[in-house]
Amino acid sequence: GNAVSGDGCEADCTVSPSCGDGTVDLGEGCDAGGANSDTEPGACRRSCQPASCGDGVVDPGEACDDGNGVDEDACGNDCRESGSGNGTGSGGCGLAGEAAPSHSSLAWGSFLLFALGALWQRRRVV
Repeated sequence: GNAVSGDGCEADCTVSPSCGDGTVDLGEGCDAGGANSDTEPGACRRSCQPASCGDGVVDPGEACDDGNGVDEDACGNDCRESGSGNGTGSGGCGLAGEAAPSHSSLAWGSFLLFALGALWQRRRVV
């Protein structure tokens, strides 16, 4: 028999509970077994804790997640882009990874609106 519990084989000859065994044990927030991942968005982490803001992975509902704990950079501690720091943030507007429109794209869009308006007016006159 085995008199020592917690060594992989319990005293009752059952396997010791452990993170990654696919069963949520005491102290674990989740356990997806082999699907635990520290890189997959929204997955149970390899530490058997649920995905969360600050884990370094952009999960559903997060605009960013640099995992560095610094609130004064482009990604705030609430996993929203703050628009400060290195200038890559969008001030909280838009989606993660979405760049602000450039001046040339704004000018092109304005030109197209003007041209369509002129065609519409011309069509109504004829």
